[in-house]
Amino acid sequence: MTISSKTQSHLTLPVIDFSIPNLKPASPEWDSVRAQVRTALEEYGCFEALFNGASVELRKALFEASEEFFDLPLETKLRTKSDKLYKGYAGQNSTLPLYEAIGCDGANNPQIVDELTYKLWPQGNITFRETSDPEGGSWKPGNKISASCHIPVRTMIMESFGLEKYVEEHLNSARKHFRVIKYRGLNENAEEQPGLNPHTDSHFLTILCQNDVVDGVEIKAMYRKAM
Repeated sequence: MTISSKTQSHLTLPVIDFSIPNLKPASPEWDSVRAQVRTALEEYGCFEALFNGASVELRKALFEASEEFFDLPLETKLRTKSDKLYKGYAGQNSTLPLYEAIGCDGANNPQIVDELTYKLWPQGNITFRETSDPEGGSWKPGNKISASCHIPVRTMIMESFGLEKYVEEHLNSARKHFRVIKYRGLNENAEEQPGLNPHTDSHFLTILCQNDVVDGVEIKAMYRKAM
């Protein structure tokens, strides 16, 4: 699922509006959006979502905080490197020279965010992680965007299969993995190359939020050409 605060006309994915008034469970509006979600996932495997939670200011705060990490010296970023896939720092790969990322497994857990922050800034970093905030400084925008998206979408998916009685258990059992990715730009005369190899996310739900400067996401929907 891609998320934006505005419709990007060049995308041909279904666009589903979650910002409509009175979008509450058991309402006609909810039932209509739920049907759109089910159809989009069956036909495309994904969709573009419009949410009020993805404000320009919130997105700006998220990407500014991520730049603070990527601007650190390599030896500092490597402190977070992990043997676990997608956790901690990833980059400096000869087969993916444009790719750099940091992952936080359990980003809704303040203790985990604290541990990550102090590996990068032993003296602390109030901008990146405000310890008084239970959701965590720079991760707070990401958590807010994620919360405004994943709860209604996952609830609708479960309901569409008649699994209403398992919704609460499902929502409480999920573990959030938050990941920020940066792709280094190419020189003007360089040959075009992908930032990341084609792949399929295996999570129950992936929420993808890209900046408004570069539209670099390519999606291959089910049974369709890449978009």
